[in-house]
Amino acid sequence: MIAGGVFMIHSVIDIGSNSIRLSVYKIKKADVVNLFNDKIMAGLGAHISKGQLTEKGIQRLIEALKHHKGIVDNFDVIEGVSVFATASLRNVSNYTEIIERVGSETGYSIELLTEKEEALYSFMGATHSHEARRGVLTDIGGGSTEIVYFKKKKISFLSSANIGSLNLYDKFVERLIPTKTERKKMEKYINKKLDKLDLPKKDEEILCIVGGTGRAALKLYNEIYEKDSQNRVMESEKLCLLIERFEEMNIRDIMNELLEIKPERIHTLVPGMIILNQVRLRCRTPWILVSETGVREGYIYYNFTRRVK
Repeated sequence: MIAGGVFMIHSVIDIGSNSIRLSVYKIKKADVVNLFNDKIMAGLGAHISKGQLTEKGIQRLIEALKHHKGIVDNFDVIEGVSVFATASLRNVSNYTEIIERVGSETGYSIELLTEKEEALYSFMGATHSHEARRGVLTDIGGGSTEIVYFKKKKISFLSSANIGSLNLYDKFVERLIPTKTERKKMEKYINKKLDKLDLPKKDEEILCIVGGTGRAALKLYNEIYEKDSQNRVMESEKLCLLIERFEEMNIRDIMNELLEIKPERIHTLVPGMIILNQVRLRCRTPWILVSETGVREGYIYYNFTRRVK
């Protein structure tokens, strides 16, 4: 409880197309401190058939939420739990049934974020952790990509496309890693989607990426280019070379490399990097900054810190 400057503890569960993540935060006035994180790679996006989340997908969701609930219930000081879903449920036609079943079996009420809410929360979360005054922010998930242009830390343009690392993999990749032909098909598809957004046509200072795709790409980038593990910035041209590098390697070497760096994203990392590369070509920025904070932190800032005086 917040009283006389005392902090509160609140948890957030983020239901994505790739992962279902739990984060626990300590909130005191306008300050937010992350205390604990847990994730399950449920891969809900791979369990969509004919526009609906399958029974297997629903069961994976419920099992993941029960797992997180078990953790939350062990935190005596947690005062509340917020559960929200993004494209994972936003893009399926049976979301009403899913929300009812989740409520019945876990006691959790799922908040379905709109595309604009997701982009806004990602922006708020990221801009609290870096000093960029102007640029572009993108949140590349398993089922959607949000893009926000900002100036003086205020949003000037906001949009979303239903392209993500997982749905691109399912649509275009036959094996584990995209071939050059598959990459070209993905790039063409991505650009058709981006064309519909009517993005501003101007050079930007920096592109900031939030979410698991960005963190995984950065870990690979730091390893390949022998950067310090604390490095948060990627050169745009080197990102492109990193994608092309995979096309020259045999599948076993690629698998060994990705398994060592980010095994849970072995099939979605390259599609996610291809989306990122196409977005950075649109905003013509030489640098990509990977944010440590994103939609969950933004959700807390928007819904809780503004109440605390």
